[in-house]
Amino acid sequence: MPLYFFLNYRLFGLNNLAFHATAFLLFFALLLSIFFLFKLLTKDKKISLFATFLYSTWSIHFMSLSWLSTTSYIIGSLFLCVSFILFLKYSANKQSSYLILSFFIYLLALASTELSVVYSIFLLSWILIKKKENYRVLLPFFASILIYIFFRFYIFPIPAKGEYEIAFNKQIINNLIWYIGWAFGLSERFKDLIIPKSPTQSFGFIIRYWSITIPALALFILSVYLGVRSSANKVYIRNFLFGSLWFLLFLLPVLFLNNHSYSVYLSFAGLGLLYIMATFLNNVSNYWLLIIGVLWIMTNYGTARFNRYTHWTVNEQAVSKAYIHYTKNVVKNPQPDSFFLFRPSDGNFAQSNNFVLVEDENIIKQSLNDSSAVQVVYRDTTLKSLFARSLEPFEKPHGSTVYEIIPRVVRLE
Repeated sequence: MPLYFFLNYRLFGLNNLAFHATAFLLFFALLLSIFFLFKLLTKDKKISLFATFLYSTWSIHFMSLSWLSTTSYIIGSLFLCVSFILFLKYSANKQSSYLILSFFIYLLALASTELSVVYSIFLLSWILIKKKENYRVLLPFFASILIYIFFRFYIFPIPAKGEYEIAFNKQIINNLIWYIGWAFGLSERFKDLIIPKSPTQSFGFIIRYWSITIPALALFILSVYLGVRSSANKVYIRNFLFGSLWFLLFLLPVLFLNNHSYSVYLSFAGLGLLYIMATFLNNVSNYWLLIIGVLWIMTNYGTARFNRYTHWTVNEQAVSKAYIHYTKNVVKNPQPDSFFLFRPSDGNFAQSNNFVLVEDENIIKQSLNDSSAVQVVYRDTTLKSLFARSLEPFEKPHGSTVYEIIPRVVRLE
């Protein structure tokens, strides 16, 4: 990701539209790779195109296509798809060049997203289930993982505190259920609003947003029905097993994070679910494809609209944009080694800039990525940011220039 941002910055400066355009180009490349991957796996062009259509309209991409920090899930998924395509080609014709390329593309995936850490196990499961290859070809893949784990846990340890704290309890099952729900089109926010301990409140919420919940439930029931109908086929059973492992393995690195679950983690794991659907749709009529397509569009379109007004990233993006614009107007040329003290805005400023008024300084801190915002905007890495909860006196650093930022709407009489 640092390389991605560096290249975009060198090419486009701080033109955010260009950054987003690059992300969408990468997403288009990912869609092409998914089509070719499913074409290799299913041997059916129509089903591969249908699966790609489902992926392209999936609401799980709301965060990765709108919040540039999560572009890594597009990049990582792209590299994983290309690596798997090359591995399948190697299995088909035994040309070692495909295996070598597959390995190096996989290293790029590992450098893009930590979810790639289970890729070697994923390939092993494919070999064991499909009985297509000698598992010894995976030795370089497993060796790289051992090196990666050593560096990630001992040299540059992962922060396992707060929302990144790993826990083994019943919340794991709850996370898995919600990942399945998100895979069928439900919004991330539903996890906080549908509470089993409050059935009346939860049922009322489900009814209120029936345009999302009913199509999602119908899609799930129809998928189960078509899957059970295909279960007599031994080939389908193997495909179902592989698709399930695909789904679970790539969720494994985040499944045990009780307070850190997001639908964006389905970017590659969700392809396992689409693979299962592709296998039982392989021999059905276009009538079933039409029904599934309509239900899919209904629930994912509804979720995308719901996310647009409720998702936390939308609010933080608005906070960041408003605070940066205000700061640039107030402070033109800050002195080196100076501090910016950010305080909460008033209601008028929040309303005029379309964000929810925040009283928690941590929201502002995260929106501005601590000191990163002022350092990038003013091109000075010596600048630092401070964040206050209110307008009460704040102990400022002695001997340094402090710019106090209190966003307000200036009204002309």
